[in-house]
Amino acid sequence: MSSAGTRQGAQISDLVALKIQELHKENKLDKQQALLKIDNRDEAARAPFQFDPAAGTLHLRDCGAIPEADRTALYGVWRVSAKDGWRACPKCKPVAGAEAASEQGGMTDVLYGLLSIVSQFSSVLRERGREYRSSGDGRRIGTEFENLYSGLSEQEKGVVDKVLTSVDEMTRKLRDIDATLNGFDEAKGSRKGA
Repeated sequence: MSSAGTRQGAQISDLVALKIQELHKENKLDKQQALLKIDNRDEAARAPFQFDPAAGTLHLRDCGAIPEADRTALYGVWRVSAKDGWRACPKCKPVAGAEAASEQGGMTDVLYGLLSIVSQFSSVLRERGREYRSSGDGRRIGTEFENLYSGLSEQEKGVVDKVLTSVDEMTRKLRDIDATLNGFDEAKGSRKGA
């Protein structure tokens, strides 16, 4: 990366940090849904498998064979494969077949994580998007998108339009759900009861 690109990246990160501080001061951030959470014990406890490093044994989450003294040292494990060579608990016999079910939840968690970030920082992202669109780089990318779009067949344009419409619709629905959950009254432009 060039020094100009590094400088621009630093400016962007500074702007994001300042906006986060501003939102924090205005109590507009949900302190229970931090973007970065270091303490993941609650999530680890919900993992489908638990690894006991003291005994070197893999258990199903609610296995009764996990020694009480080792419970504070357990590691949450979401995916298990027989080829990884786990030493499985002889009582609960965790199997690789359970991996398929947990993997589906993993992709859903990634999607919800992404939506959480967009929800928390939507105003910052929107503002930054407007600024970027009017910048030289943004105009060049816009021109490239227009050229790419104009080179598509009618069928391909239809697919792109449908995808963009679907993403826009999903974003609108998510905003509506978020507003409902957070008690926001759009007609008044304020929180309900305020």
